[in-house]
Amino acid sequence: MKKGLFEKHSVLDHFLREAKTICVNIDDNIAHNRQVVKNQIQRWKNKEVYNQLLNSLEKLDTAKQEFEAAKENLVNTIDQELRTREVQILQHDYITYESNPDRAWTNEEAVDLNNFISKEFDDKINSFVQYHNTWKYPSLDANPVDGRYTRTMVGGDPLYVYCEKEAVANLVRDKFNEFYAKRRLRIYNHLDKFPQNQIGLAVCINLFEYMPLDPIKDIAKKIFNILRPGGVFLLSYNNCEERRSLELLSNNFRCYSTKNLMTNMLYGQGYDITDNGTTDDGVWSWMIVQKPGVLKTQRLNGPGVAIKQKNKI
Repeated sequence: MKKGLFEKHSVLDHFLREAKTICVNIDDNIAHNRQVVKNQIQRWKNKEVYNQLLNSLEKLDTAKQEFEAAKENLVNTIDQELRTREVQILQHDYITYESNPDRAWTNEEAVDLNNFISKEFDDKINSFVQYHNTWKYPSLDANPVDGRYTRTMVGGDPLYVYCEKEAVANLVRDKFNEFYAKRRLRIYNHLDKFPQNQIGLAVCINLFEYMPLDPIKDIAKKIFNILRPGGVFLLSYNNCEERRSLELLSNNFRCYSTKNLMTNMLYGQGYDITDNGTTDDGVWSWMIVQKPGVLKTQRLNGPGVAIKQKNKI
């Protein structure tokens, strides 16, 4: 069913993009020609031929306005039909998501999804994490999978991890030495268990791409509650306003969302949108949102680490 919905939506999306490019660029020509005629007509007693030309230019101007109105009507008609298909796809994604109790991937499948992450996107996310992560505040990785961003977030003190599966939690622990895994890493299997108003940076990468809007909304609200005022939430999602992301709906690989839908949802949760963008010609999309307020801390120093000398042989 989704394949048919996707194909109809894809055709309409293509038509809309093309319709928006339709144009007749004659405004400058009309203005220039009208001025030339007006300059010359002053020097002629018989102005009939000039007046005929001016009348023709007026008709062209009127035709241009009628053309623009017709184009706007076409764009609006296609867009309305597109919104109808959009609702149908959203409903289909939600029903499929809710009716499949075994929708959670195996560890291997989840890692494979992270292997799909491009170097350009990976570098972008790592740079964001490194910029926002600090020992002054706790941090949260809300979709660790292979632990690639968990390791980048070790500066957060403490470092929280959200894992529903114990197997994933063990996979994350294996990325660190025993001391850090036991003393500094704090893993929970429910977002409701996290301390409220404490997290300075939360990260959720390559998860929302495969979820309909309602469960994304639920996670975003819970993360909002555990962020401290001024706290930052970095997330990725499937932005179907980008043609390449729209194409990833085929075969139920990703779920439907758009920048507009995500923005409205996050504003509704209370977030401020501070930055957003795409990489890889629209395959990957990200947003940085923030809980209103000023990020504050009473910490004066980072966590202390004792250095032990190895015994000499």
